[in-house]
Amino acid sequence: MYLNPFDGARAKLGRSKEHFDELVRAEREYREQQPVHIEQRSDDGGTLVFAVADKLPGLREATIVADILGNFRSSLDLAVCEAARIAGATNLSKTYFHFASTEQEWDKSVKDRMKAAPGHIRSVVRALQPWANGNGILYALSKLAVADKHRLLVSTAGHTRELVFDGFRLTDMDGNPGAASPVGLRIPIWKPGEREAELMHVGPGSKVVVGGPIVLSLMFSFGDVDLVPFQPVIPLLNQMGGMCEHAIELIERASA
Repeated sequence: MYLNPFDGARAKLGRSKEHFDELVRAEREYREQQPVHIEQRSDDGGTLVFAVADKLPGLREATIVADILGNFRSSLDLAVCEAARIAGATNLSKTYFHFASTEQEWDKSVKDRMKAAPGHIRSVVRALQPWANGNGILYALSKLAVADKHRLLVSTAGHTRELVFDGFRLTDMDGNPGAASPVGLRIPIWKPGEREAELMHVGPGSKVVVGGPIVLSLMFSFGDVDLVPFQPVIPLLNQMGGMCEHAIELIERASA
């Protein structure tokens, strides 16, 4: 028996924190492997330098992320259902923490999606703006959690955390110093399923010489290019978790 009706919702968040700690360890282990090497390819248009991932985040990491998102989403639904029980509801079918693509759609569909929730609880949820152009991060939480149920996995990709060059210089094609070709540097981001990411483009007549190692320290990032394009996973999940805690607290206060 729970001492507090909202303990169940908070227990879901507590479980997500355990998964979160596991994800932090997995990212640290992945980063320590330094799973990237550098390749150069030259043609008449100059030289392209690629960061090539020997290993990308895999199924284990993606399923940990999915577990976290699932617990986040469930905690919000549980909080709304507990608030409905406190208000006297006995039938909780079609009662959720309601999300919608737009504010107008939210208002139109709230009665069907928060059926047993009293008006003041609906108002609390509405104030959190759980739609795409309102609270975009909260909305993304729900969309990613739902997508996982239909596509099995949340897609993850590699994102650069730190980039360090040691002994970098440009030369002409014979190795002599003084090359003046333009250099375009990019921070590598790996799209889902791709192992190559462009690091640098050097104009014709020059080449890159690196006197020491190039260190690329990686982070996990979401690979959903439409919803959260290449956002680092751990900071974004941390932000989502804080929003869930805040939402549960608001719903609990409104139910007192």
